[in-house]
Amino acid sequence: MKKKLVFPNLFWWGAASSGPQTEGQYGKVHENVMDYWFKTHPEDFFDNVGPLVASNFFHTYTEDFHLMKEIGVNSFRTSI
Repeated sequence: MKKKLVFPNLFWWGAASSGPQTEGQYGKVHENVMDYWFKTHPEDFFDNVGPLVASNFFHTYTEDFHLMKEIGVNSFRTSI
């Protein structure tokens, strides 16, 4: 049995990212809890990918926003 979901026309479809996801360890001087966790237990991270790897959002944000708009995303949240 399929259930059809109906959303209001003004529903806010969104995406989100965080500083660690988009920035990685770029220019970081102090170690935070995620850095320590990865250093001590890298096996806890998917494919052993830790905070040194980021999404390259700084260089691709224009294309990323275009793609979000293309699929109907109308809101975006990020952290500073």
